[in-house]
Amino acid sequence: MGCILICMLCIEVIFCFVLLYFHVLCLYSLLSLPRVLLTFHLPFLPRYIPSQSHI
Repeated sequence: MGCILICMLCIEVIFCFVLLYFHVLCLYSLLSLPRVLLTFHLPFLPRYIPSQSHI
């Protein structure tokens, strides 16, 4: 009986960690998305940057 409970607890902990890992991965992908868009639009940015640096 005790072994089954320990096994269930282990599975639950592993499942929790997997779920947490997926949440972190999802959050990281959402946070890195603007960065990817920024690097994608980087060729268009230099014309705006000098005008702001003079102000």
